[in-house]
Amino acid sequence: MTLSKNQEFNHDIICGIDEAGRGPVLGPMVICGVCYFETDLKLLDEIGVKDSKKLTPIKRSKLAKIIKDQCYDYTTIVVSAQEIDEREKKRITLNKLEEIKMAEIIETLKPKITYIDAADVNEARFGNSIKKLLKFSTTKIISKHKADDLYPIVSASSIIAKVTRDNIIEELKRFTESLDRVIHQICEL
Repeated sequence: MTLSKNQEFNHDIICGIDEAGRGPVLGPMVICGVCYFETDLKLLDEIGVKDSKKLTPIKRSKLAKIIKDQCYDYTTIVVSAQEIDEREKKRITLNKLEEIKMAEIIETLKPKITYIDAADVNEARFGNSIKKLLKFSTTKIISKHKADDLYPIVSASSIIAKVTRDNIIEELKRFTESLDRVIHQICEL
């Protein structure tokens, strides 16, 4: 599933990409790309954006709404647990699956520069692998470990990815609780 706000190419757009739920035991992995005009990046510092792991769930939710409202564009891809499992049949590593999904995000958003939280031990290799998947070569990719800590634009994507994933997990939890109640009622009959 992919969601996006705008679809135009713009040379002044900076993008950050990060994921939440990499290698989950339960639920999906969510990858998010967030774009701001280069001149508006300072807004992220002003609202207190930082790595999603350093924020409370309430603060993350508030910031996710602000980021979505302020940004030029964003997109999320929800990679189901089933798709994560099926990649093994296709002999695709989790890194490769993430590279493919990040390339899809870049293709959708078409930014000038993309900052990525590198999943590979070799930052440059991860970025280069994504670049090779692109149908256009106008974007510059900066792939770094801990990018969600280094670049507020990646922190913004980290926040939306985490909030999206947390909401999905809450829905699963409610569904499971409802199912448990139904099973309990059936057993009492």
